[in-house]
Amino acid sequence: MYRIILILSITLFTAPLIADQAADKADFKRLYTEFNDLFANSKELAPIIEVAQKLYILAPIAYGNNHMNSAVVTYNLASLYDEKGAELKNADEQKAFQLYLEYFAILKELEVPQDQNYLEQYIAMVKAEYNANTFRSDKKYARTAIKLAKKLEMSDLELANLHYLIGNFCYKNSNVNDAKKLFQQAQTYYQNALGAEDYKVAEMNFYIARIDLSKDRHKAAEKSFLKVIEILDDKQDDNAKAMVLISHTSLVRLYSEIGEVDNATPHCIAYAMKSPANINRRRIPLFEDKPKFPNFLKRKNIGAEASVVVEYDVDANGFTTNITIHEAHNEKIKKAAIKAIKKYRYAPIIRDGKPAGIQGFQMTFSYRRI
Repeated sequence: MYRIILILSITLFTAPLIADQAADKADFKRLYTEFNDLFANSKELAPIIEVAQKLYILAPIAYGNNHMNSAVVTYNLASLYDEKGAELKNADEQKAFQLYLEYFAILKELEVPQDQNYLEQYIAMVKAEYNANTFRSDKKYARTAIKLAKKLEMSDLELANLHYLIGNFCYKNSNVNDAKKLFQQAQTYYQNALGAEDYKVAEMNFYIARIDLSKDRHKAAEKSFLKVIEILDDKQDDNAKAMVLISHTSLVRLYSEIGEVDNATPHCIAYAMKSPANINRRRIPLFEDKPKFPNFLKRKNIGAEASVVVEYDVDANGFTTNITIHEAHNEKIKKAAIKAIKKYRYAPIIRDGKPAGIQGFQMTFSYRRI
């Protein structure tokens, strides 16, 4: 099992023992040795967590609540629940977050310096909080992490990485407005650190563009997708190639949605030029528009379900042509299917280095009365 937890170096502080604490401290030392052995050798989390829980209960008894040993075992248990929750996507992330909060409360009492190590641990808590509270995460923890990073006078590159990391937490939790702001800040820092044509600048543009497109901010999305293509078009890295292909696909969708179909054409062709040779162009439209069958058909006695079979070709620019309708139960259904299929856009095939049309497409639309 891949260990993601961070074990802190523990110092077993040995202030003069009073009689009723000696046994507790001896038990603590024994358990901590067992914990280290399990952590190094066990492939399962459960036995490690079991010992970590015992240490978490015992440390305040043996050393007091606000003691570094109590802090260490609290952080260890938080990290273990964090790992378990990340694997199973369950409530253990909430346990991890609460334990992280306890850990940082102890550090505050001990007046531990808020250094780079402190920040790295705090970011682990931010991640756990996002994972535990999907769609309702408390922004104050992310803001605190960013403020601490600036206070530590981190470099532009380090600040960029932090904004990107937290932006990703937001993005994965569909908190896209906050994600966009963080990606924009990361982009500025990356540009300052690495230059305007760097891969990371393109990557931030890519995420920003996808967010803008999801919100129908077409012009903003267009600008960012074009920037991604400009920066990454000649890169051979697999991730760069994937972002370029997705950018071309997204621009086809964007232009199709706003009716600028001719602007989509070069992106249909570019996708064809750059996509893998074995991709099945017969199955993957770059843009599709499902037919909007008339509402009145819900009241018509045309059976529980109606199917429309559409046959068509695709020309060298990715437009559908030669559309033929079969099995249409109603003229209005037929017209709706034709209207939809005319908006479909495809990547043509490349023959002798030039785009060429494809024949023999077939699509079946089904309409079920509700």
